[in-house]
Amino acid sequence: MKKIILSILLVGSFLAREAFAANPIPVKWKLRSGVSWAGYLYGRDGDWISLKRPQDPKPVRVGASTIKQIAFKVSLDLNKVAKLAEEKKYNELIVLLETKLGTLNEYADLPTNLAPYNKYLMEAYYRVNDYKKTLTIASRFARKAIDPELKEKSRVFQVLSLISLEKLYRAQALVGEYGWEQGDEKNMSAETLYILARLKVLEKKYTVAMLYLAKVIAFHSQEMEWMPPAELLCAETYMEMKLYDSAEEVCNEIGLLYKGSPEFAKAIKLKIKIKELRNR
Repeated sequence: MKKIILSILLVGSFLAREAFAANPIPVKWKLRSGVSWAGYLYGRDGDWISLKRPQDPKPVRVGASTIKQIAFKVSLDLNKVAKLAEEKKYNELIVLLETKLGTLNEYADLPTNLAPYNKYLMEAYYRVNDYKKTLTIASRFARKAIDPELKEKSRVFQVLSLISLEKLYRAQALVGEYGWEQGDEKNMSAETLYILARLKVLEKKYTVAMLYLAKVIAFHSQEMEWMPPAELLCAETYMEMKLYDSAEEVCNEIGLLYKGSPEFAKAIKLKIKIKELRNR
């Protein structure tokens, strides 16, 4: 039985390779040496990419580290993607990106024109609270992505997902590995400060968490991606510290400043929870 199953798998693998070879992907690529070509991508074997120019008799294997850029033809307007994200239509955005990108994401860790799409995809999964899917995508790019911006964004969502899943030790290990607690806090990004605050809340070190949140507000008050979640976390932390008046005050502030946002809805629920805690 095992031999039969193995034979079926080998035949299936062979047929898949044949089908892929019969349908090469048109791409443009540039090597780090400065040479640029247009041709076809025939497949991938780990860190080796099979590429072929029209004049070549057969594909040539090229090391992934030698590639500076690969440009796929993506029939998807990035402005439309950005608009869906801005309008917080995350479920619609996920369906669109998963459908359009398909098998191209096998190459998404390379420096390609897919990087902006994958940043939106990670964030969309995170915003709909699908932390396991976010973690799967983010972990794939956090270590292997050659595109530096994609790698950094992936690390942010990787650690945020682990914290949301309450995987404390794994989150702590990655924060240490990425060196996010080192250096001058004034120079830390808003997302780094927010992540450190979330981590300290999970560790039940509420006073330290509040110090990080104060720095988000002090140094990054114009960053609307991170200010609402930072203020919500501030209210949640006050609640954990049993400072209910302060927690309600922050919830009211969220209601005034971020009406219609996901944090606005969460702040309303938080106020109900605070009221219940007061009455115990």
